[in-house]
Amino acid sequence: MQPSRKSKFQRNCLTLGVLFLSLSLAGCGYMGYQRYAWDSTDKALLGVLTVTSAADAYTTMEGMDQGLRELNPILGSHPSDAEIALFTAGVVLGGWYLAQHMEPKDRKMFLTILSFIKGGAALHNYQMLE
Repeated sequence: MQPSRKSKFQRNCLTLGVLFLSLSLAGCGYMGYQRYAWDSTDKALLGVLTVTSAADAYTTMEGMDQGLRELNPILGSHPSDAEIALFTAGVVLGGWYLAQHMEPKDRKMFLTILSFIKGGAALHNYQMLE
């Protein structure tokens, strides 16, 4: 078994930091120009995207420690914890930014699809860890 690249405490802090910063966006649903107002469903879907993204990031980091390889070509086969956290934050923040400029029905579909993708990736990672 490879030595851990980061302690569990450091990994949890990194993951929770990304989760906290991303969830703070779900509470506002507005920053600067906003064409369409966010309702509670939109905010909840952004929260779901944040949680599934954090779960994907955490399970990816665990997989890297167990010698597995990353399948996402953007990250490469053996990304660092910081690269994974940065990518995760980029997905959530990018999704939030794009959703800001969508009509409500399109926003809901977009956030739902992204959440399913990230949730599916987290589930796949979890199954690989067992």
